[in-house]
Amino acid sequence: MAYSPEADKRYKKTNVSRVLISLYTNTDKDIITLIDEMNRKKQSKQAYIKRLIREDMARRAKEEPRE
Repeated sequence: MAYSPEADKRYKKTNVSRVLISLYTNTDKDIITLIDEMNRKKQSKQAYIKRLIREDMARRAKEEPRE
């Protein structure tokens, strides 16, 4: 099956959610530096952020009181 840009666009419209963050050069310099380093090393920022979020979710699930 050949690649179809139209089908890809429809799929992403239905199945993809995008998140945008703003980083300020004066207060978020540490984060910007890390991202710049990841860019130079060609590391996946998406995978890194997803891993951090999932680790936090797991930690929160353990901390929440059980009924």
